Amino acid sequence: MEMQFFKKKMRALKRLGIRGVYNRLRYKFETRSRRVSFGSENPDKIFYVIRGVDHHAKHYTGVAMNLLANYSYVLAHIIYADKHGWLPIVDQIHDPVNTKEDFPINGTQNPWEYFWCQPIPYSLEEVYHSKHVVLSKRSWYLPGDLGYSAEKHKDKMLLRRYHELSERIPLNRVTREHVDAVVKEFFPQGGRVLGISMRRGGTAREDTYHAPNHPIQPTPEEMLAAVQEKMKLWSIDFVFLATEEQHYVEYFSAALEDKLIYLPRKRYVGWKKYTEEENPLYQPGRRYQTALEYLTEMEMLARCQCLIGSITSGLRYALIRNGARFEHVEILENGFWNA
Repeated sequence: MEMQFFKKKMRALKRLGIRGVYNRLRYKFETRSRRVSFGSENPDKIFYVIRGVDHHAKHYTGVAMNLLANYSYVLAHIIYADKHGWLPIVDQIHDPVNTKEDFPINGTQNPWEYFWCQPIPYSLEEVYHSKHVVLSKRSWYLPGDLGYSAEKHKDKMLLRRYHELSERIPLNRVTREHVDAVVKEFFPQGGRVLGISMRRGGTAREDTYHAPNHPIQPTPEEMLAAVQEKMKLWSIDFVFLATEEQHYVEYFSAALEDKLIYLPRKRYVGWKKYTEEENPLYQPGRRYQTALEYLTEMEMLARCQCLIGSITSGLRYALIRNGARFEHVEILENGFWNA
């Protein structure tokens, strides 16, 4: 155990350098978990407020997390709260999440509640008047994270446990009704659908920037070859493509014609590395809609009969929400981009 700890620290030192390791330690110290009291209410309960990663912090060394990376982060912290017998609740009001708008969405200012219910029947207002509150650290609870392990994402028992956990934070009514309506409109009744996930965002080979330590995504040619093979083997009628890249839609449309299903939405037309300020899909007033479209695609993936993709936070979400009910799953492994 000590040797593994030492090796882990040496890898971090090699990857980040002395300054990077200092910044990481400083960030973890400044955003550590704290026990606080906000009042006298609920004296017999201990609430656990799940705070998000602060990627704007001076000493933060990681990357900003997207909608469903944040979802996995919340699941991991719920696991941590459960181990201690605390009541978890999500507060993203003051977090720099890329979905946050400057106006209420679905009656709330909390980006978590744009889409999902809270895991407990208490409001943040009640919690912030309570006697015993634990504010989470603003970093991952790693034992509760599936990470990028292909084996974990193939483990049906593990996926069922995470599915049960996800049932405690279901889609809110507005989001659920939207997803159900889209599924009814775009998925043919009785047709067998193969879902495929094609991600860019610094994970594809054609990108000029590659996100460190993220799985390398298949090329369109590699994915199409896999799809055509599995369509025959698994008796597939239609293919549903989930992607944020317009070029992928055009490529698969040309190859699969009327067998391809995709959700009409605003997409990148040739992704590049954007700053937060210039990203066209996450401009103020557009962020919620982009996140809703992304989440809807992943919910649609979860409702397909079969699935192909490389591991991303979106694919992980689809696997968890499906609860190991897919007839077939093919996870394409191409290694990782170097740090």
